[in-house]
Amino acid sequence: MTDQNDFLSIFEELKQNSLDQIDPGEQHLTDELDHLILQHREAHFGGDFKVMVDFYEKESFGIHPEFEIERIEYLQKVEKELGQDLAKTLLSDLEKDQVTRSLEAYAHLKEVYQEGNKSTLAERLLSDLFLIEDGEGKEEIAHVLEQKEKMVGGLIRMIDSAQAFDPLFPGYGYAPYFAIICLGKMGDPKAIKPLFSLLEKEFVFDEYVVTEALHQIGESAKQFLLDMTQTRPVTKENADAAFALCAFEAESAICKNAFEQLKSEEAQTHPLFVAYLLCNLDNAEAAPLKEEVLAWANDSETPKKLQKEVLEITSKW
Repeated sequence: MTDQNDFLSIFEELKQNSLDQIDPGEQHLTDELDHLILQHREAHFGGDFKVMVDFYEKESFGIHPEFEIERIEYLQKVEKELGQDLAKTLLSDLEKDQVTRSLEAYAHLKEVYQEGNKSTLAERLLSDLFLIEDGEGKEEIAHVLEQKEKMVGGLIRMIDSAQAFDPLFPGYGYAPYFAIICLGKMGDPKAIKPLFSLLEKEFVFDEYVVTEALHQIGESAKQFLLDMTQTRPVTKENADAAFALCAFEAESAICKNAFEQLKSEEAQTHPLFVAYLLCNLDNAEAAPLKEEVLAWANDSETPKKLQKEVLEITSKW
C-alpha cells in the first residue's frame, strides 16, 4: 500500500508535468522573480491576479519596474490550469512571513484612520504618505509641511526604515521618496546626515531626489558635504559627498575644495571620487583659481589623464 507521502509525491510529479505542458522548457516557476510577483499579489492585490493585471495595464504609480505584465498573466494562466493557489504552493515559509508582515502593516495603517482611534495628526499625515496613489502627493505633502518641525522626527524615522523602502510593504517602496521631498522643503539641518546616508542604499526611485533635498537645506548641508569629501581614508562616502555637491549652484568654495582633493594622491586612486570632483570643478565659477588650476594641469608631474580632463574643463571658462 502506498503511504500518504508517496501519494503526494505522485501529484507533485503530475503538477510539474502540467507546468511543462503549459510552456515547454521555457518558463520555470521557481524563478525568484515569480516568487516576488506572487508575494506582491498577496500583499498589495488581495491575492487576486485580475486586480493585479488591471493595475499593471493602467501603468499605475507603484508598479514594480522588474515585473512584466506578460509574466503576471502567464502565472495567472498556470494557476487557472492547475486549479490551486500558486502562492500557497510555491512560496517558502519565509516569503509567506514577509507577506504576513506586509499585511500587518496595511492593517496598522487602516487602524490609524478608524473612528475613535487615538492616533495623532502626525501619525495620520505619515500614513497618508504611504498611501499616495497618484505619484505626486501634492496635497499630502502640503499637509505635512503645514506641521513643520512636528513632522521632522517621524519623517527621519521613515527614511531610516528598511521596510519603508521595501516594495512589498505599503507604499510600494516609494513612501520615503515623499518623506525626502518633505525634509528638503522643511530645510531642517537634523535631516542632513539621514539624507546623506541614503546614498548608500538601493531604492526604486531616482537618487537625485536626495541630492536635491540636501541642496534645499542649504548652507549647512553644503558644508557637511565639503567636510565629507575631506575625510580619510577615501571611501564611497567621499564620492557620495562629491556627487551630492553637484546639485549645488556654482561657487568658488566648491571648486577650490574639488581642486584640493584632486591634487591628493589618495583621491586620485578612486576613479568615482575623481569623476564627481571633476563635476564639482566644472560646475563652479572657477575664475579666481583659473591660473592655479591651469598651472597644475600643465605640470609634467600631474597624472596624464587628469591633465587632459582638467584642461578640457578649463577651456570652457
